[in-house]
Amino acid sequence: MIEWLDVGPDLRVLEIGAGTGYNAALLAVLGCRVTSVDVSPAVVMEARASLARLAADGVDTSLGTVVHGDGYEGWPDDAPYDRVVVTCAVNGLAPSWTHQLAPRGSILVPIRHGGLSPLILVTSGAADADTAEVAGPTDMDTDTANAAGPGDTATGSTVRGRGLASAGFLPAAGPLGWQDPSSVPPFVRATAVPVTRHRLLPAALSPNALADLCFAAACLDERVTRVHIVGAPQEWGGCGVFDPDTAAAALFTHNDVILAGNPVALDVATALIGRWERLGRPKVTDWTCRFGLAGPPDAPILLAVDWACTAPS
Repeated sequence: MIEWLDVGPDLRVLEIGAGTGYNAALLAVLGCRVTSVDVSPAVVMEARASLARLAADGVDTSLGTVVHGDGYEGWPDDAPYDRVVVTCAVNGLAPSWTHQLAPRGSILVPIRHGGLSPLILVTSGAADADTAEVAGPTDMDTDTANAAGPGDTATGSTVRGRGLASAGFLPAAGPLGWQDPSSVPPFVRATAVPVTRHRLLPAALSPNALADLCFAAACLDERVTRVHIVGAPQEWGGCGVFDPDTAAAALFTHNDVILAGNPVALDVATALIGRWERLGRPKVTDWTCRFGLAGPPDAPILLAVDWACTAPS
């Protein structure tokens, strides 16, 4: 993550989530001026103690500061920041992060997507010029669909994101964990009655290719989430399609698709695999998005919407 941040001496970095203080220490040793914010007083105390121990051992961590606060608010006292790095899974960006970002700055953030939390690099400015497909939650029969997402705002309309890597992080609490009540939950337990397996690909996928498929599927359909099928002779879990109308689930695996319940979920999974194939099996890094404001008026977040594939088809 630090390599992706592309940091250097004297850059100002805002870290959301202090952890043990290790990440702030590494950034400080690289010459960054780091402000690490955490909502837990106990975590703040531990991180400060870690930095103090390193300093006692001769490591120059004087550029690292750990403060107690709500990461949703950022930390305006030390703004503007050249980089913002988030160390927990969030459902969207806090507007404060973009407001406190310096020109040409960037945000590295794990955003909940398809039940996981892949790393997204966020920048402000013009959108990518060329896109091969704009992803939407419906229209599974065509290769071009327009997504209906939260409306543009003065903040969200100029903020763009690009996928970096599949990942998993502990979820954030508070406003950063807000989810539209009508959306599919980020984790679903499906009752496996009946369970059938279906071979939809000519050869087994590598772990990286399966991650690419799951990321793309979540870009193309909002029903993709993390699914755990229970009650079967063997229990399975991972990225899949959940149909809230029928409570059916179709789980993607390296070799096939596991269907629990109504075939409608399998139909959706089949269509998603077909679209991914027609797009040339794009990787996580081939997807971009914009951000739109959503959530309660007193604590909004910027949700990733209008995922678009930039890979040549």
